[in-house]
Amino acid sequence: MHWPSVPLMDNREATLRAAVERDPANAAAHSGLAAHYYAAGELNDSVREYRLALELAPDVPQAHYNLAATLDACGETHQALAVIDKAERAFPDSALVHYGKACVLQNLCRLDDSLASFAMVLQLDPTHADAWYGVGVVLLRQGNALRASHFFERAVDVDPQHTAARYMCEALSGRARTRPAETFVRQLFDSYAASYDEHMVGQLGYRAPELLCGTVNTALPGATGLRVLDLGCGTGLLGARLRPLAARLVGVDLAPGMLERAAALGCYDQLECGDVLEYLDRQAAGSQDLVVAADLFIYFAELEQAFAAIRRVLRPAGLVAFSVEEQTGKGWSVGPSGRFRHSRTYLETLRDASGYTAVSFERAVLRNDGGEPVEGLIVAWSA
Repeated sequence: MHWPSVPLMDNREATLRAAVERDPANAAAHSGLAAHYYAAGELNDSVREYRLALELAPDVPQAHYNLAATLDACGETHQALAVIDKAERAFPDSALVHYGKACVLQNLCRLDDSLASFAMVLQLDPTHADAWYGVGVVLLRQGNALRASHFFERAVDVDPQHTAARYMCEALSGRARTRPAETFVRQLFDSYAASYDEHMVGQLGYRAPELLCGTVNTALPGATGLRVLDLGCGTGLLGARLRPLAARLVGVDLAPGMLERAAALGCYDQLECGDVLEYLDRQAAGSQDLVVAADLFIYFAELEQAFAAIRRVLRPAGLVAFSVEEQTGKGWSVGPSGRFRHSRTYLETLRDASGYTAVSFERAVLRNDGGEPVEGLIVAWSA
């Protein structure tokens, strides 16, 4: 589970460093510097500064929460639990601390214990929308979608602007949009940007970029000088692998926070923030040699419009390579995470109707989630 963002200070790094130099005992300055490092993805530096802030301000529950959240983002979840356990003993009436413990326990797959901590949060603060939502997420992981729906609905009752809870209500009731609301996706990934690579690759064993790169290299052996479009590029995990093939590499993503991380890699010639379908509509026909999309279409139900748009921008015999989570049987469905799954039958029907030619098809584990493998499909078609 993703923690709500730790508080950020607007001061730049130089200002915060100057404050620390003037007064090394300034806990707020250390905390601000830690938040700056966290936002920059420099998580080890963030942990160091949060530890200093906590030594200086041990009576502030937020300091314990911040350190635990950052340790968890680093993959040091057991250390995060030790920090939050100590905080729980010191601040038994802090809803924030109990919420932090619930998040840590969930990430350790101790789901019953996580539910107990969420219950403590709601006992102390019945208006804590994130806790209502968190209970729903745990219940989904335990396979109890009916009960989970109730908690997602309570989160929306408490906070009508809770986009994730609202989306999950729609998904579990069968009223899901063909795509989640932009605000939901943007908020989700902006809050996740700083720890995305560490969490996805380091903790969940995320393999889609690696698998897609292999598929592209097999389909286009020795290719160079390509015009490449990376849809839903995120932090650039796939783009960085494809850079050697590209004369021009463009990434498109809805979340500004993810694009900041991609820009820091320096591998893209251009980055665009916005809806991928709107971007495709603005591009000239036949303008791309290769279009890739790693874990983009798990946020789409119906793919007809997307693949018609992609085929239009591909040159004749251009390649599209993408990953999806696999739906057994036919059609598509909404998984317990609220992400969409697609079947091989659905994709083959879409391929033929859209005028593509099959190039490759592979079943693979894309990553782990809740200790379980996420089965997916790695697909390549030619225009």
